[in-house]
Amino acid sequence: MNAFEISSSFIDQLAVLEPTDATLLGVHGHDHEWGDQSPDGVEALASLWSSTRAEVAPHISDPDPWQRHAALVLTAWLDSKIVGYEAGDNYRSVNHTYSTFQVLRDTFDQMDRSTKEAWENICSRLEGFTVERRVPPVTRPWPHRHTPGWMVIRDLGDYSSRRRSRSYAQ
Repeated sequence: MNAFEISSSFIDQLAVLEPTDATLLGVHGHDHEWGDQSPDGVEALASLWSSTRAEVAPHISDPDPWQRHAALVLTAWLDSKIVGYEAGDNYRSVNHTYSTFQVLRDTFDQMDRSTKEAWENICSRLEGFTVERRVPPVTRPWPHRHTPGWMVIRDLGDYSSRRRSRSYAQ
């Protein structure tokens, strides 16, 4: 596969793992779904980023300037995601400026509302939104602090403020 085909395949795989990203990217067919924000889901994303990075790497030196550029753009984006993952950034997304909750809101803002099917997708996505299954463990109310996500945060030695977390729960 060339760099453009790898990029296209990556977006298709990303849409399955992170349906909210699919919505924000304009990829149809996932508007009624949520991604897995548990440590297992984050691990699956990291695996996709790493495998795609390895697959596109040979194209960085492609003689075709367009292929090379496509490979460089995808590589830079993947590298930023991998570095963030390795630093545990995905477990630190509790803030009031831009975090998981703002992304969730942005997702609904971007969803189509022009047809009955589009509204059914919104309703389906809303029905699938439950604290226990969909909200990233780090942003759950404090009684859930012994879930796998909180254990990862504990192991990283990085705790978000209790007050900030409680304000999300309200």
